[in-house]
Amino acid sequence: MIRMNWAMKKYLYTCTLLTVFSCSQPQKYATEQEWMEIPLCLNQKENVIGMSEFVESIHYVALETTSDCLLGNIDKMIITEHGEYVMVDMNKAKSIYVFDENGRFKCRIGSRGQGPNEYMSLTDVSYYENKVYVWDSASEKILEYGLDNSFVASYSFTHTAYSMACIGDRKFAFGCDYVHNAELLSDDGYPSLMLFDALTKEITPLIHFDKNVSSLGYMATLNNLCGNNFYLPLNDTIYQVGKDGLRRKRVLSYKDDYKERRDDYVKESKRRQLTSDDAMNSFFKGGYPHLITYFGNGNFDLLFLRMNDYLYYGFYDSNTKTYKEASSQKYPIKNDLDGVADFIPRFVKDNYIFTLTEPSKLLEYKPALAEKMGIEEDGNPIIAKMRIKMQGQ
Repeated sequence: MIRMNWAMKKYLYTCTLLTVFSCSQPQKYATEQEWMEIPLCLNQKENVIGMSEFVESIHYVALETTSDCLLGNIDKMIITEHGEYVMVDMNKAKSIYVFDENGRFKCRIGSRGQGPNEYMSLTDVSYYENKVYVWDSASEKILEYGLDNSFVASYSFTHTAYSMACIGDRKFAFGCDYVHNAELLSDDGYPSLMLFDALTKEITPLIHFDKNVSSLGYMATLNNLCGNNFYLPLNDTIYQVGKDGLRRKRVLSYKDDYKERRDDYVKESKRRQLTSDDAMNSFFKGGYPHLITYFGNGNFDLLFLRMNDYLYYGFYDSNTKTYKEASSQKYPIKNDLDGVADFIPRFVKDNYIFTLTEPSKLLEYKPALAEKMGIEEDGNPIIAKMRIKMQGQ
């Protein structure tokens, strides 16, 4: 399985970000509910749109900068129901920081080490009801902490997975991509998604892939469990995962010739052992879309895709069932509101999209505001909180 380091991830976001989708169907559902189909245009042409078409306003939050909370690369951002910001630096500082709703530093969560309360790696981090959960694949365990850095418990998990989401009290979903977990092989194949009950140790595989599929032929995602949403390379279905199973949430609809080229690639992955070069060629030249990032919160859906040389942002208003799409070989969304924050969503909550911007951008475009906020050029990143226009509310 191809796993991207941060430098490659950053390169692929400027010229992309990374992949997501599947060639299988789920084996178990929770109660089936109505799902929505999102029609994608994916025209191969420049169609840059202004942020003002769907963003009402932008509010900036400066994260406190001290020697105790210097942020490096922010790999994941989580906003709690109380408004705290949980910032995860998986690769540089290898730490988790908690800031209050005004950006004041509160604490670090956990620490690196080999002790029972420590983690060796931050494979993924999740949040649920005032608890932060760390998936440490190097130590094969899940660590549970309070938001005040109090250690709660540790749970053993010995299977290979790359993304995790807490979906209930000590209940977790794990995204395995196309890893051949030999101990989990069944007649249905290997699981790409599984549920894990940390108290009973029960594992429930939900989505399988053919055991003959060459895993190197598929790129890995930045995180294919985004909250309770699950998606995989080369499947046009987005699932919602719950403690009782999963259901179809959205189905992406696009042109038949795109689907045919995608299906041909899936068939090829079963006929021969594909390589990482095959995966890269399919990503940049395959002639079919790759979903890179998905956010959805019930009010709206936000998709980031790539097909050939073009990047796409799709915005779907769930209330009016209207879809807006931007495309470009560089940046599909232009900040025509204030010129500061680039549109690179990191988290969605209520009617807000959260992203990050460098202090230098605020100092350049809004010097008076930067001075009022006490911004310094070498300080921590600035959070941009974008309020979305919702037509149906």
